[in-house]
Amino acid sequence: GVSGATGTVRYDDGEAAYDDDMGLRDLRHPGRPCVELELEPLDQGTRISLEKPLLWEIGTVIPETLTLQLSCQRCSTTLDARLSGLYQDNNVSRTRCTKCSTLLSATLRPCMAHAASNVIGYVDTMSCTVADVLPSTMLASCEDCGSEHQFADVRRNVRTEASCHTCHKKLAFLTVTWLVEDRAVGAADDAGKALTRNKRGGGSVSGTSASSRSSGGPLPNLGACEHFRQSLRWFRFPCCNKAFPCPTCHQRGCTMGGAGLASKILCGKCSREQPAGNKTCVGCGFSFGLRARQGYWQGGQGSRDATRLNKKDKRKNKGTSRDGVQKTKSKKSQRVGAAGKKNRTAKEQAKQA
Repeated sequence: GVSGATGTVRYDDGEAAYDDDMGLRDLRHPGRPCVELELEPLDQGTRISLEKPLLWEIGTVIPETLTLQLSCQRCSTTLDARLSGLYQDNNVSRTRCTKCSTLLSATLRPCMAHAASNVIGYVDTMSCTVADVLPSTMLASCEDCGSEHQFADVRRNVRTEASCHTCHKKLAFLTVTWLVEDRAVGAADDAGKALTRNKRGGGSVSGTSASSRSSGGPLPNLGACEHFRQSLRWFRFPCCNKAFPCPTCHQRGCTMGGAGLASKILCGKCSREQPAGNKTCVGCGFSFGLRARQGYWQGGQGSRDATRLNKKDKRKNKGTSRDGVQKTKSKKSQRVGAAGKKNRTAKEQAKQA
């Protein structure tokens, strides 16, 4: 149902009720006030939505617990935050940065996703940005009977199924990826700054933190880091389901041990997530900087242009000096051995004739 006084959605299945003095309260937990779902939310802050979702026999979806990776705007240190979309006492996260001690704050304003809207909520941040969305818990309602069911550990491009406890229908939920978009004023200008890379291929980019990004825009420093300066992509590792520029950064930032190979990659130009075996981006055709590694002969499979060969390749100056002067070739093989004897015999016969 809809509360006309507040313009918010409340539950009508006996699990929640509205009190004029205390607001929306959950009858399962009488002491915990519920979060109000906004029907017309303000389009500001960080918008989180589903890309090409599959709602099989599902009417609506709301975030029960949204797990986010936040990035400090001052030092780019990342930390995880769990925000509740049901209860007011857990939908705000306030913590200190472990490196610079800056107070970081994030507040979730949940929305109801359905067939006509893919937005599941907005996040209002202070001194931090939303870097990524980690496996979260969704609460979906059956399209026929309206019963709510929990979908735990929802990951990108992984189908999750359940059965309705009331009408016994099969429910399925899937999202290709999470779209994280900064709706603040000037966000487009900040995303444009990330297109400019450091000429040396390393270091941070002016105006962009090392971990902040927005879907559809380029990664910070086009995905390069101090370890992989020519690799313009990020890797998503299955152990922690987080994205890092390289395995070294993964070992430093992963709390799950840092073992295993990456299963997905993120394009450095458009942030599109795709299988790790792709050589070019399926969205924009970007080559992830792989052409920069073709400056070697590689047994004839690499570059065959001597002007583009790396200076460390032994075929770079084969046959010529570094100044381009043709090198002299030894003729010893024509003076000794069977070939030398044959040539001497031919010369003696020529003199006698």
